[in-house]
This record gives sequence, C-alpha cells and structure tokens, in this order.
Amino acid sequence: AKIAVMEVSTPLHSQRLMRRVALNRAFALAYACAILALLYHHAITLLCSTNLISFSLYMSMLVADVLLAFMWATTQSFRMLPAVRQVYPENLEKVVKREDFPSLDIFICTADPHKEPPMNVVNTALSVMAYDYPTEKLSVYVSDDGGSELTLFAFMEAAKFASHWLPYCRDHEILKRCPDAYFSSNYLRCSEVEKIKLNMALDLSGQDFAAASLTRALTYLDSQFLESLNQGHGIVMRLHYLALISRMEAGHAGRPPTMYESMKVRVENVVERGMASDEYITSEEERQAFNKWTRGFTRQDHPTVIQVLLDKGKDRDNAGHAMPNLIYVSRQKSRTSPHHFKAGALNALFPQRFHALNKADIYACEFKRLFQINPAGMDGLAGPNYVGTGCFFSRRALFGGPSSLVPPEIPELGPSHITKKPITAQEVMTLAHQVAGCNYENQTNWGSKMGFRYGSLVEDYYTGYRLQCEGWESVFCHPGTPAFLGDVPISLNDVLNQTKRWSVGLLEVAFSKYSPLTFGFRSMGPIMGLCYAHYAFWPILAIPITIYAFLPQMALLSGVSIFPKRLMRRVAVNRAFALAYACAILALLYYHALALLHSTTLISFSMSISMLVADVLLAFMWASSQSFRMRPAVRQVYPENLEKVVKREDFPSLDIFICTADPYKEPPMNVVNTALSVMAYDYPTEKLSVYVSDDGGSELALFAFMEAAKFASHWLPYCRDREILKKCPHAYFSSNYLRCSETEKIKTMYESMKMRVENVVEKGKFPQRFHGLNKADIYACEFKQWFQINSLGMDGLAGPIYAGTGCFFSRRALFGGPSSFVPPETPELGPNHVAEKPITAQEVLTLAHHVAGCNYENQTNWGSKMGFRYGSLVEDYFTGYRLQCEGWESVFCHPDTPAFLGDVPISLDDVLNQNKRWSVGLFEVGFSKYSPLTFGFRSMGPIMGLCYAYHAFWAILTIPITIYAFLPQLALLSGVSIFPKVTDPWFFLYVFLFVGAYSQDCLDFILAHGTLERWWNDQRMWLIRGLSSCLFASIEFITKQLGIATQGFNITSKVVDDEQRKRYEQGTFEFGVPSPMFMPLAVAAILNLIAFLRGFIEVFKGRSFDGLLLQVLIAGFVVLNSFPIYQAMVWRTDKGRMPTKTTIIAAFLVWGLYAAVYIYH
Repeated sequence: AKIAVMEVSTPLHSQRLMRRVALNRAFALAYACAILALLYHHAITLLCSTNLISFSLYMSMLVADVLLAFMWATTQSFRMLPAVRQVYPENLEKVVKREDFPSLDIFICTADPHKEPPMNVVNTALSVMAYDYPTEKLSVYVSDDGGSELTLFAFMEAAKFASHWLPYCRDHEILKRCPDAYFSSNYLRCSEVEKIKLNMALDLSGQDFAAASLTRALTYLDSQFLESLNQGHGIVMRLHYLALISRMEAGHAGRPPTMYESMKVRVENVVERGMASDEYITSEEERQAFNKWTRGFTRQDHPTVIQVLLDKGKDRDNAGHAMPNLIYVSRQKSRTSPHHFKAGALNALFPQRFHALNKADIYACEFKRLFQINPAGMDGLAGPNYVGTGCFFSRRALFGGPSSLVPPEIPELGPSHITKKPITAQEVMTLAHQVAGCNYENQTNWGSKMGFRYGSLVEDYYTGYRLQCEGWESVFCHPGTPAFLGDVPISLNDVLNQTKRWSVGLLEVAFSKYSPLTFGFRSMGPIMGLCYAHYAFWPILAIPITIYAFLPQMALLSGVSIFPKRLMRRVAVNRAFALAYACAILALLYYHALALLHSTTLISFSMSISMLVADVLLAFMWASSQSFRMRPAVRQVYPENLEKVVKREDFPSLDIFICTADPYKEPPMNVVNTALSVMAYDYPTEKLSVYVSDDGGSELALFAFMEAAKFASHWLPYCRDREILKKCPHAYFSSNYLRCSETEKIKTMYESMKMRVENVVEKGKFPQRFHGLNKADIYACEFKQWFQINSLGMDGLAGPIYAGTGCFFSRRALFGGPSSFVPPETPELGPNHVAEKPITAQEVLTLAHHVAGCNYENQTNWGSKMGFRYGSLVEDYFTGYRLQCEGWESVFCHPDTPAFLGDVPISLDDVLNQNKRWSVGLFEVGFSKYSPLTFGFRSMGPIMGLCYAYHAFWAILTIPITIYAFLPQLALLSGVSIFPKVTDPWFFLYVFLFVGAYSQDCLDFILAHGTLERWWNDQRMWLIRGLSSCLFASIEFITKQLGIATQGFNITSKVVDDEQRKRYEQGTFEFGVPSPMFMPLAVAAILNLIAFLRGFIEVFKGRSFDGLLLQVLIAGFVVLNSFPIYQAMVWRTDKGRMPTKTTIIAAFLVWGLYAAVYIYH
C-alpha cells in the first residue's frame, strides 16, 4: 500500500512515465483494430460454413481468438501508463529522523519444511532482521501453516545466530544480509571475519564441542554412529559422518564449522530426523514450546502455537543493541473449520524476483512480465498488484478503504492500535492465541472486508485486487539489486503444477462476484479493471492456445485451409500501429462471422465457432492487457531523505508476517533466513515485530525459529555495525562478503544454527533442498510480465496489485477504506492500537491465542471488510484488489537489489499445480460479485478494472490455446482449410496479429532487462500452462461451482534431489511423474508433429497448399515449442523423461482423434 509522505525538497522517490507510452497506445489501437478485423473474419467464415464440421472448426477458431483478444485487451491496460520510479534511500534520514521511522511488521510464511527447507526460510528471516533499519522498529512474524516443530527449531537456531549476524552486518555495512548468500560469495576475508567464523561449537547432539581438529570431530561422530546404529539410526548418522568427512577433506580440516554452518547442520539434522529431539533442546523454555507437539498434533488439526523467540524489549545482540521481535505463529486448525489457506494464516498474524534460474530460464520461472513489466504498467495507474513476496502494506489498508475504516471486532487488532505491554505479556499472548484460533474469524469481516481476503488460492492477487478496489493505491519499487529472491521449480511438472494452482486461484477471482471485469471496473475504472482481469482470466489462454495447437494442424493433416491466402494491402504508413492492430482484431472477428455464415455443415460450423471463441477470448485478454500500457510509470525513490522527513524515533512500527505451512516442503532454514533478514532491517528494532505463521503447526518450524532467535542476537548487531545490505544470513554468507575474524565467527554461529535446525528436520529422511531459478528460467517462474511489466503499467494508475511477498501495507488499509474505517471486534487488533505491555505478557499472549483460534473470525468482518480478504485461493490478489476498490492506492517499488526472494518449484508438475491453484483462485475473483469487470470497473474505473480483470480471467486463455492447439491441426489432417488462403486479403490479418503481439511482448520483456532466451521460454510456458494447468484449473473451478469435491490446497515443493537439480541447471524439463496434466501436452505435441510432417510432405511433393499454409505454420510453431516434450518422449533416458505410459496413451488418443475426424469428414 502507498505510504503517504509529505512533499519536501528532499524526495524519497520520484515517478515518471515511460517514453514508450504513446507508442504503446498507438500500437494498442492498431492491434485492437486488427483483432476486430479478425473477429469479423471469423464471423464471415462461420456464416459461410456449409456443414457441421466446417461450422465446428470455425467456431473453435473463433472461440480461441476471442479469448486471445480478451487476454490481449487486458494486457494493454499495463501498457497505457507504465511508470518508472527512482528511489532515494539516502534522503530517508534527511526527511525523517531515524527514531521516527515507522515500525515494520514482516511476515514470513512457510508450510512444509520438507518442500520449503527451513534453512532457506531462516536465511530469509536473518536477512530481514539485518535490515538497515532500526531493529527496535522491526517485528518478524514467521507463519508456519504446516505447524512443524522443525520450522520452529530452525528459527530458534536463527534467533541465536542473529545476535552475532545483525551487529556484523551493521558494523561492516554488509549488503548481502542473507548468511548463506554472503558466505557463498567471494566475501572479503579479514581478521574480524575470521573471528566471526571461528570458535563456534558443532552441535549435533545438544552438547557444544569445539571441533578444533578433524580427529576430535571424527572420534565424536564415530561414537555417535555406533550408538545410533544400536538405536536403528545408523544410516542417517552415517550420512552425516560421511558428509562431514567429505567437507573437512575438501579444505575444512583443522577448523570447526562456522557459526552459520553449525546452525545449518543442526537445523538440517532436525529436519532429517523429523523432530527436535532432546539433544537439540538447550533450555526449559524450548522444551515447553516443543511439548505442544503431542501425539494428536497434526497439520490439519492442532492448537495455536505462538512462541516469542526474540523480544525487542529485553533481547539484545552481542553489541548491546535491541533485537527485533521474532515471533513464531502456527494458527489453530480444525477439520471442522475452514482455514482459508495462506490468507487465513496472514490474518492470524495480522495483527518477486527469483534466483537460481538457469541461463535460458527454460520454464519461464522468472515471470518477468508478472513481476516487472506489468507492475511497471500498473504503477502509472493505481499501482501494481500484490503478487508473491516483497510487498509492503500500510496496516490501515487491510481495514477497509482509505475513507471507510472497517474496525475489527477486537479493538486491539485495529491498524492504529499500539500495544504498550511487552510482546510476551499474558494478555498479549492470550489475544494472539485467540486470534490464531480456527473459530475466531467466524461471523466476522476477516477475509471479506478486513485483512487478507479469502475466496481464492491466489490470496496475494485477490487481496491486492480487493484493496485497490477499495481505493488504496500501490507503488512499484524495482531496485537494481533484488530485495527479495524466491526459489523456482526446476522440473516441468513442478512448474506446471504451480501454474495450475495459480490458474485455479485466478479463475476463482475471475468468475466470482468480485470479477475484475465487473466489480473491478466499477471500483477502479476500466484500465485497472483490465489489469486485474488480465491476471484473473490468464488461465483461459488455455482455450485459444489449445485450439491453435491442434485445430490448424489437424486441418493441415486433412488438407483443409482455415487461414487467409495472401497478404493484405498496406494501410497508410502514418496510421498508428495500435489502431491497425485494434482494427485487425475487429476484422478478424468479422472474418469469423463470415465463416460462420458460410458454414454448410455442422463440422464446418463447429470449427468456425471454435475459432471465433478462441479469437474473441484472445481479443479480450489483449484488450485487458492494454490497460497496463495506458500509464506505465517509473518511480525514483530517495530513502536517504527519510530521516529528513521523519525522526527515527517517529518511524511507524512494522509488523512483518512470515508464513509457512510444512517444514518438509518449506524448509525451516529458508523461513528462518527470511525472518533474520527482516529482523536485521535498517530500522529501529523496537518498532519491528516479526510474526511467523506456521499453518502446519510443526514443532520443527518452532525449533528453527528458536534457534533463529538465539542467532539473531548476534546477527542483528553485526548487520547494524557493518551496515550489511544482504541481511539474509544465507545470502550474505553465500556472497563475496568481507572476511575477517568477526565475520567468520558470525558465519560459524549461523552454520551451527543451520546444522542444528537441518538435523532436526532431516530426521524425516528427505533429500537435500535447493532453491532458485536456473539461468534460462525454463518454467517462466520469474513471471516478469505479472510482477514487473504489469506492475509498472498499474503504477501510473492507482498502483500495482498485491501479489505474493514483498508488499508493505499500512495497517490502516486493512480496516476499511481511507475514509471509512472498519473497527475490529477487539480494539487491541485495531490499526492504531499501541500495546503498552511487553510482547511476552500473559494478556498479550492470551489475546494472540484467542485471535489465532479457528472460531475467532466467526460472525466478524475479518476476511470480508477487514484484514486479508477471503473468497479466493489467491488471497494476495483478492486482498489487494479489494483494497484498491475501497480507495487505497499502491506504489510499485522495483529496486535493483531484490527486496524479497521467493522459492520456486523446479519440476514441471509442481509448476503446473501451482499455476492451477492460482488460476482457480483468480477465477473465484473473476466470477464473483467482486469481478473486476463489474465491481472493479465501478470502484476503480475501467482501466484499473481491466488491469485486475487481466489477472482474474487469465486462465480462460485455456480455451483459445486448446482450440488453436487441436482444431487447425485436425482440419489439416483432413485436408480442410479453416484459415484464409495466401492469396486472400485476410491472410495478412493473421500474420499481423501474431507478429504484432509477439513482437510487443518480446519488446516489453527485453526492456524489462530480460533475455531473448528467457522470453522464448516464457512464451513457451504460456502455451504449456494454457494446455495443462489452466485447462485443469477451469475444470476444477467448474466442478467446484457444481458442488463436486475437488483437490485441496497443495504446497509447491521446493525439494529436489541432486540429479533433478543438475537437469534443471542444464535447462532440461523435468517430467518424471505420470501427471494427468502432461497428457494434453503430449497429445498436442504428437498431433502437431504429424500435422506438420503431413503438410511438409505435401508441399515437398509440389501440391498446392495455398489454403493450408497458416495451419502448417501453426503446427510448425507448436512443434518448435514442443521440442523439450519430444526429447522427454524419445531421446532421454534419465528419471526426468516423459513416462512411457503417458506417451503411449497420448499416441492412442491422437490416433482416436484422427480416426474420428476421418470418419466424420
């Protein structure tokens, strides 16, 4: 959410519209004309259909092109006002005194320590805790939605390490504050760094011992190995034994593990064992925390777990500075109460860029359009959407619109409430447990009007969408150094599963009452509505992609022409390209209409109507995408002016939410690193509160954060004294950090903590975990269009959407609109409440447990008018959308250094499942009463409504994609032409629409600092998602609306083995598992190959293929994109190849399709 800053001579940021705004608008107008021409062409073709086959063929093409046109239209909303911001952090302390810096609440979410390795989360926490921000104003909340003791253990270790890491980062002005990144880099070695790295005990059994020599370490492990062998744990212990030998023989002999390595080993050992055993528990307080994990404690049914790991009121780092608050939260879960997925976890706490991509980003996991291009487009509007990680909120934004505060049921939960009691006070803890209960939100506004919104799997998109519908604006900040880096999947299966999950969530928004095309248009205006509609209806691209992947190819195989025959005459050279493209779309629709009118058979009519539907949907998506190009803005920020505007002691308090759910899918050390990096913010620590929401209720997560709390006392002063920028311990120690005795000591502490946490988690015998995009981003997990390009487009409007992580909110924004405050039911939860008691006070903890209860929200406004909104799986998108509809605005901040880095799946199945979940969540918004096309248009205006509609209806692209993937190809195999001949004037229309759309998309991607290789993988994954995850998301959403049981929420796995990681880094798609989502991909690949070969052979024989040329080209284009699939089917022999069963079934299905077409032809 946008934080209001008084106009001063020393600005904190500036904004300017991109120079290509006029060109974008001209191109959009031309492209829109082209789309209209295409739809006209489809209409004519349909009217001229003479049989059922031709009618069906042309109808399919029409459907595909309509959907593609719709998605293109939504894309244009990002290009209307793309903005660029310039930030000036050096002005921050000139504007605001350091003691007046606002407090920051940082949320770190995790759910499965075996899919999201705890050390990854720990590094995130450590980097956050080491922010160059007053630590007393930082609060890091780790939300463990999996309720894992492994995650808790990892953060316990991180808290210990932080006491060394924070002062080290501060003293040495470290930029890479993630320990793993810092120590993995070529950091500067010096005496102080070496001092930090040395003299740390290696703790494998709960007893510290100085591993001063290889002999003592091996002797100790030998004894442990024999003892554990007798207890049946010899294999696990031996693995650690061999690992230590290998590491020491590689150059570490003669010295003990560093602090960081020791912590890492402990965390990973705990994760492997699956529990925090007594040997790793160092205090009675820790033992009492782990006692909550009883025999009846499960991920789906467990009590509230709230553990204050660091209290800024009493905990100090080794330099004597206050530590930020570090709180582990695993909200109560009950099988009888809905938990609303991540949005529910964030509301219990309530008070991207990715890394390791392969060179070519073969899965397009960078998502440059989502995270960079589109946010820039929205930054010139009402601000970018909230997607993923790295979003800062004003707490007020989650409590109604800017002018309509929605107070929470408990006043203490309000955005302005300031707790005067310590965080561990009894009443504070009591309220925390109450709020985290599974019944607290029942009959409240949480998830609907307050907090993160429910109702979609993509809670970030939905929340941001709802917030912007309420009137809030956002700002896109895109620094040169990434502020956050996320992990990406490295197998195609993971990528597609991730995309499928997203698609489901997006479709949940698109087809809900909050659809960006309705609710979004009303609330934010048409352009912002189209921006959100572009995302919400993104999965419907599956329809045109599928149609174009199959229909032209089948027509080609059948010798049927379905495209125009010759180039159109050139229009006036001075005519704007945008107008030409818009006219081309209208002409295409007219062509489809003519084709329908001339259909003479049922088949021709069906084909014509299919093509019409595909092109109409594509035209809709194109139109919505143009909203991002209306006012793309660039912002310049001046953080150095902050303390000139506000005194440091007047900085607002920050509540930071860290969510996790499963220590086996979201490794606790990952979450711990997030918490530590947040706690180390360059921000008054007394104004920071970090809440860790463990939705899986795992003792592993709790143990990890206990460790993190200990480490934080060292890490925070280290970051503060050294002015470390990379405050994530993992990132910092993986970078080229300055090596000195103090640094080496801190690293030793961190590695010791990491070892303890991973030892606890690894007792579950899960493989080693990795994170990061590969260089080529083969699964397109960067989502550059969503998180960058579209956000820039919305930043020139009302601000970008809230999607994922890395969004800062004003607490007030979650309690109604800017002028309509919605008070919470409990006054202590209000945005302006300041707790006077310490955070560990009994009443504070009692309230926390009350709020975390599963019945707390019943009969309240939480999730509806306050907090994160319920009703979509994409709670971030829905919440941001609702907030902007209420009148809040957002700002897109895109620093060069990523503020947040998220994990991404590295298998295609996980990617598609993730995308499916998002698509369902977006559909829930798009087809709800808050649809961006209705509610969004009324609340934000048509442009912002279109921006949100683009996302909400993103998954409907499955219709045109599916039509274009099958229908032209089947017609080709039957010798049926469904496109104009080369000699037909309509031929150029198709060529122009294809070349124009792809050229503009490529240009946006390259200008957003993407590479051509990553763009190619991004567009390939666009097709793959449309044929798989979006298709399954659409089916799941429809069945869900019909009351048929569907698959529940799946956490994207961040766990891979060494061979899988190697294949991913080499840019090889990971299939491996017999996923049903691979079936349409395999069928389309085989069918298009046969159709293309058939067409090529016919041309080689010298036969006239005038009317089938476009179908041959479409088949060839699909074949070119399907090369990784052919590799996986035929040439590869590794474990990541396409399952033989899938290939055989796909071949039989292709044969059946062709036989059916041959019979009816």
